Amino acid sequence: VLIVFLQKILFTSSDLGRHLENGKIVWQDSRVLFTNFYSYTEANQPFINHHWLAGVIFYGLFLIGGFKVLSVFNIFLALIIFILVFNLSRRQVGFYLSSLLSLPVIFLLSERVEVRPEMFSYLLIIITLIIIGHVAAQKKYRQLWWLVPILALWSNLHIYFFIGLLIIGLKVATEFLELFLKATGNFQQRVLIAWEGSWPWLKNFFYVILACLLNPNTW
Repeated sequence: VLIVFLQKILFTSSDLGRHLENGKIVWQDSRVLFTNFYSYTEANQPFINHHWLAGVIFYGLFLIGGFKVLSVFNIFLALIIFILVFNLSRRQVGFYLSSLLSLPVIFLLSERVEVRPEMFSYLLIIITLIIIGHVAAQKKYRQLWWLVPILALWSNLHIYFFIGLLIIGLKVATEFLELFLKATGNFQQRVLIAWEGSWPWLKNFFYVILACLLNPNTW
């Protein structure tokens, strides 16, 4: 992973300049959040800037130490993501199979080593999976509340926040269906049992959806 992400970045094929400029001017001109700001001919065309906060973070790091600090930050994120995913996989299928499957993943990562907002999505995807897995195992439903600020943050960092909603929604559906299939009685009774049993997940899913609206473009 280190070898892959230590590659030299080609700025001509990277969007980093735009992200840095977003982070620089977003506090001075809010049009960058809502319009095709950098276009010469269609500057007023509506545009949803779904990654503006990533630009703010990148620009802040750039002010601290330039491109070197941004590169180190990107490498650090890549390592953290890989370690978290590997450990989760190792618990499911063991060390050796996880190691074998890691090789093609690392080669896939080599296609996009630039400093990009999607790195935040990769990190938040695995954090979401870890929280859901921990809550499902421990039945500590109050910890689901961590997903609310995570999704609120995510909806401002990168467009892949919908993957977080998808993961949580699938978990809600799984919990409901498992309880429904295990329950006894008529259809209405089984639905009621499944609804009551999966209510903590359903309630959290509702609040997580609302949290995603906490962005400049709302819905």
